[in-house]
Amino acid sequence: MRLNYRAYPADEASKTAFHEDVVWWPVVPVRLVDQRVQVKTKSFHAIVDSGSSVCLFHADFLKIFNMKLTDGIKGSLGGIGKAMGIPVYYHDIHILVGVDWKIGVRAGFSEDLSVAGILGRTGFFDAFHLTFDHSGHPPVLEMKRTEHKVVH
Repeated sequence: MRLNYRAYPADEASKTAFHEDVVWWPVVPVRLVDQRVQVKTKSFHAIVDSGSSVCLFHADFLKIFNMKLTDGIKGSLGGIGKAMGIPVYYHDIHILVGVDWKIGVRAGFSEDLSVAGILGRTGFFDAFHLTFDHSGHPPVLEMKRTEHKVVH
């Protein structure tokens, strides 16, 4: 699968520092699904993030599966800065990528996540061969399925 990055409006600091009106993000259309792929979310774009060690999703998605956020394994995640981390709860879920690529992952869910989803190294990167190509405009992400390990 070959996907163009998506353009998002740049903030004022990025416009000033890099003279760009947009920033390009590698995103993949996904759906969260149950084991039998009968209950599923609407398709949404999740950011492919090599800097994230795990997959993360907004807590609102759990409502579709009648799952309670705090029933998961409690943790905390922070970025590269020294700011306090956000609370996260880990649940085992399935992600439908494209039409027929279903992978099981243990993903973090948080009410404080500022995006719908982030596809990180554990769970996503070990399920696909990923190539980030910035040589063209727009940049592209190429994905090939690998054999994926079973959900934790």
